[in-house]
Amino acid sequence: MGKSLDWYNLPSKLKISKLLMNFQLKTLFEKIGLIWFLWIISIVLNIITLLFVQFKIGTTGSATALKYNVIAGVQWYGAGSNLLFIPLTAFLITAVNFILFKKIKNKKEFLNFLTVFTSLSVQLILLFAVLLISRVN
Repeated sequence: MGKSLDWYNLPSKLKISKLLMNFQLKTLFEKIGLIWFLWIISIVLNIITLLFVQFKIGTTGSATALKYNVIAGVQWYGAGSNLLFIPLTAFLITAVNFILFKKIKNKKEFLNFLTVFTSLSVQLILLFAVLLISRVN
C-alpha cells in the first residue's frame, strides 16, 4: 500500500512555502473577512454569468433554445433576451440573502455563513446551467 504523506519529514523549503501561503491567505481573510470574500465571489460569478449570456449566447437571435431535454432534445425555443432572467434571478436571490445577512449580522454566526453559502451555491448552479445552454445554442 502507498505511504501516507508525513508533513514533518518534508524538506524545509516546502514547509516554508506552505507557511507563507497560509500566511498570505490568512492576512487576506483578516483584512476583508471570509464571509465578505465569499460575497464578493458571489457577485463576481453573477457578473460572469451575465456577460456570458450577453456575449457568448447572444440575446438578439431569432430563436434560442431555452430548455433542453436529453431524451427529447430542445423543448422550448424563445427570444434570447429571456436568458437574461437567469442572472437576474441569481442577483435577486443574492440580494435577499444579503438583506437577511445584514439583519442577523451579530446574532447567529452559522446563519450568516448559510446566507452567503446559499448565494454562492445559486450562482454556481446557474452559471453551470448557462454553460450547458450555451452548448445547445
